[in-house]
Amino acid sequence: MKCKLCLQERKICKSHIIPEFLYKQGYDENGQMYVLKKANFKPKNLQHNQDVYEKLLCAECDGKLLNEKYEKYFHKLWYLDKTLPTITTSAFLEIPNLDYAPFKLFHLSILWRASISSLAPFAMVSLGDEQEERIRQMLLNGDPGQPNDYQIFGALFLSRGTNKVLDGFIAAPTRQEYQGLQIYQFIFGGCAWHYVIGDQSIEDFLPVSLSASGSLRLRVRDIGNLASINRFFIEDVSQMHFPIKRKSK
Repeated sequence: MKCKLCLQERKICKSHIIPEFLYKQGYDENGQMYVLKKANFKPKNLQHNQDVYEKLLCAECDGKLLNEKYEKYFHKLWYLDKTLPTITTSAFLEIPNLDYAPFKLFHLSILWRASISSLAPFAMVSLGDEQEERIRQMLLNGDPGQPNDYQIFGALFLSRGTNKVLDGFIAAPTRQEYQGLQIYQFIFGGCAWHYVIGDQSIEDFLPVSLSASGSLRLRVRDIGNLASINRFFIEDVSQMHFPIKRKSK
């Protein structure tokens, strides 16, 4: 079979769309995982959630490229170096000095895999041939592009009525449209991550978006205050409390 990333005829392995280590944060002692029920934010037990994989990539692309170069960086940053806190009382989580390239390419690798996947949980993600090919080339070449290429911003979730970060759940990606731009929302690693498709930025979110210098500002949200996960993006636009810098005409 042909690998979806390098396009070479090679033996294809089972690839997780969202890396396994992100699921492991939600496993209980029996190896089961709790996932978020969108309607009321109550956890629902789900068996064998770790088996969300598909034969897409060769072992070299899956292991030596995506895992070694991008996934291991995020895993170390987020969990081993404890960039993701367990408790916070701040309105924003300020993250300076990220390594821009592997951080961004880690996120793009998940977005790309979700788009090429045929699995039901990722049915909402469809980038189209042009965008899929562009990201494929970026992943292969280690090219993260500019910050306006697939703008990334997000928010940190807290458990209802607490200061405890709500890590360990993953929701199916959703799609939004804002100012004529397509945005995909993924939930993992204690955060809702937003990816703007194309090379145009949403100006309102520039102060909290991933920058080329490696800074990122995550808004902190109590999940109990959200009426619906699907409305999260729109609510976040209307409730922002940081100054917006407008371009001079």
